[in-house]
Amino acid sequence: MIYDSAIQQWIGYAQHSHHWHNGSRVRQIGRQTSPDFIHWSPKTVVLSPDTQPHLPPDIEFGSMRVHKVGGLYLGMVSEYVCDPLWCVNKTSGANWRDQARPRLGLYCSRDGLSWQCVRSGWVENGPPGSPDYGYLESPNGPFHHSGKTYVPY
Repeated sequence: MIYDSAIQQWIGYAQHSHHWHNGSRVRQIGRQTSPDFIHWSPKTVVLSPDTQPHLPPDIEFGSMRVHKVGGLYLGMVSEYVCDPLWCVNKTSGANWRDQARPRLGLYCSRDGLSWQCVRSGWVENGPPGSPDYGYLESPNGPFHHSGKTYVPY
């Protein structure tokens, strides 16, 4: 969540869809706004792998940490690199693709609605046996100290 003084609203970014779905490439990023942190707009999709044609078909989005620098929104997106293994729910027929190794991608926007990829795989997973091999996520946005920017993950 961030408060955007330019639109005088709280903005929340989160995964828009669940991983059980009858289609493919379903994890996307949604956005909601609130003037008071109580009443929220409906969640709308603002970032989808389908709107990023340079991404391979095995990428889905999990979460996005957003902060503003001047008038530019920067988003650290968990890009789920999914294995091509599909499990099918016997009851509903829905596909489930959860064998994934999240990494961080860097995205930017001028309005917080239309996003462009700056660098897919900005922070990659480490080699087998390393702490960041199977799952890499940023709990919060970057922080600044002594003229340097740090991105915890």
